[in-house]
Amino acid sequence: MESRDRRNAVESIIGILRRTTRLVQLAPFVYLAFYASYLILCDIVPDSLLGASDLVLYVSPATSGGLLFLSLLLKLCKFHKIACLIPFSSQIESLVDCYLFTFTEAEIVLINLLLGISSLLYLAFVHKRFLSNGS
Repeated sequence: MESRDRRNAVESIIGILRRTTRLVQLAPFVYLAFYASYLILCDIVPDSLLGASDLVLYVSPATSGGLLFLSLLLKLCKFHKIACLIPFSSQIESLVDCYLFTFTEAEIVLINLLLGISSLLYLAFVHKRFLSNGS
């Protein structure tokens, strides 16, 4: 009887670890899709929606670091690690803008558009590489 209880406990823990691993695997890619959309559409949407989006889609260095730590801990692939770090690029843009030289509004729009498009291209590449049935 005790053996069956231990087996059930181990199976439960394994199930929890599998679900946690799946969540950690998918989270950066889902976030990256929202992030890319935000960067591309940030000059089109109204300011009220943009302010709400800023609150939800802001990625702190701690978040990027935490996702990268989990990626390393779970021994996930380099594509996952890159997806964890891409949203941090807007922080680099902000630091350059604040401390090195100030970007014009047009330059910020261009940088955001390029970051958004490159994020979408990265997602398309990862999708083709891992999720398509062709190769």
